[in-house]
Amino acid sequence: EPVLRDRGPAIALAALIMNHDDPTSSFMTMWSDHSINEKNGYFKKLLNNAELYLNANPEATLTIGVQPTYAHTGFGYIKKGLKTANKYNLPLYKVSSFTEKPNKARAEKFLKTNSYLWNSGYFIWKTDTLLKLYKEHLPEVYKILQKIKPHLGTKNQQKAIDLWYPKMPKVEVEQGILEKIKNNIVTIEASFDWIDVGSWKVIKDTQT
Repeated sequence: EPVLRDRGPAIALAALIMNHDDPTSSFMTMWSDHSINEKNGYFKKLLNNAELYLNANPEATLTIGVQPTYAHTGFGYIKKGLKTANKYNLPLYKVSSFTEKPNKARAEKFLKTNSYLWNSGYFIWKTDTLLKLYKEHLPEVYKILQKIKPHLGTKNQQKAIDLWYPKMPKVEVEQGILEKIKNNIVTIEASFDWIDVGSWKVIKDTQT
């Protein structure tokens, strides 16, 4: 990224480059300021099964939700819908809605219902599907991608990115893409120790 335009454009550019290199590629967002404590290779197995599901359902959007252990106000939440049957041993649910960081009272209500998961920010797509979602929901981003696309794999690739990327709008992928998807979006209910340490007020949660 020659300039910061939040995660929406950054993910779009990465997906464009990956799709150019391999049109059948899969794409997953993960964040460097997270702490994952898992045993027996649980997370690796989960991701492997998620990719198998995605290969069989290439138009799907997969999210990973973490079982909340208390009413945290520093995380977003995913509301689970109906359970989705699958042959990949995934605890899979339709996504009913996303909620940004709630206040304490609302977070406590979420916890009591057992219908909400912490939004890990881990999203999985086929790159072809993801680019189609940008075309539909963030056309202003997609149009700029098309300016960059002819230069991928050439000596002018970075020059084109430097020229066009600063014209991107600032937008987050949740608000720009995920919250607008009405169909074929599911969440995996994951059970591993996870924390987002992106702010000082939650860093104490990793000191266990």
